Amino acid sequence: MWSIMAGNIDAKRSAALVELLKPERLPRILDVGANPLGWDRPPYQTLVEQGLCELWGVEPQEDAYQKLLKTKRENEHYLPNAIGQGGAATLHIFRNDAFSSMYPIHGPSIDFIDRWRDETTLVKTIDLETHRIDDLSEMENVDLLKIDCQGYEVEAMRGGQKRLADAVAIIPEVRFMQLYDSEPNIGGLDSYLRSRGFFFHKFLFVKSTGINHSRFGNLPKDMTWNQAVDGDAVYIKNPVFPEMATEQVKYLAIFADAVFFSFELVIRCLDILAARGVVSDADIQGYFDRLVG
Repeated sequence: MWSIMAGNIDAKRSAALVELLKPERLPRILDVGANPLGWDRPPYQTLVEQGLCELWGVEPQEDAYQKLLKTKRENEHYLPNAIGQGGAATLHIFRNDAFSSMYPIHGPSIDFIDRWRDETTLVKTIDLETHRIDDLSEMENVDLLKIDCQGYEVEAMRGGQKRLADAVAIIPEVRFMQLYDSEPNIGGLDSYLRSRGFFFHKFLFVKSTGINHSRFGNLPKDMTWNQAVDGDAVYIKNPVFPEMATEQVKYLAIFADAVFFSFELVIRCLDILAARGVVSDADIQGYFDRLVG
């Protein structure tokens, strides 16, 4: 079951906002774990399709990496690296490669929900070398990080403190119920991001599932699927932003509009830019009218 936060995709509105703000360069997005799953549309896709951002995707699974190369646009760049802190690691490939992770599956959780047994069957392991985000010489600093490493998010981010120093938002997958051995779950991830100056803003969606029990299948549907599993969350840098650079405020406004649909945050950013003489109150009203009209 998916509980999805309401979105409001409007490509023309997003393009008009970028035109209004005129950032010095295109916003730069890094997607770690960019495996194209078919049913999953990345939240930044509207910006990519309009050529309004520069996307860097990292995907170590060869089949997924080749798929990305076949469909990439001029503003998309992909690397086949496994992200970590540098050095040797083992990638666990499961029957459904969407579950593939640096960590083994946590068996007791699969027993608890009695789901994904076949999908999480281990097919093989691959020994590989991980690369730190900071060591990806092809790429410069990023403004937005989207990261889905199946429990390995904190380890991956630890190797990116330089590249992420100026980032204004991070969209990690967060886990509420342990699916992998050794993963830190939402508490560990939240603590790490707060230590780096990021603040929880909202959920994009939360996925839930049922619990295995003696009356399984006999309860009414509205009484089931109560166990939250994981989802995507949005963290923003400096939520009060007294010292955020003007270009960073612009990027945050663009992402809030086109990526995670936080329109109050867009207007807050525009208010800051108006106080700095970058936009006018009439510009803010124009955005507001387009948003609600």
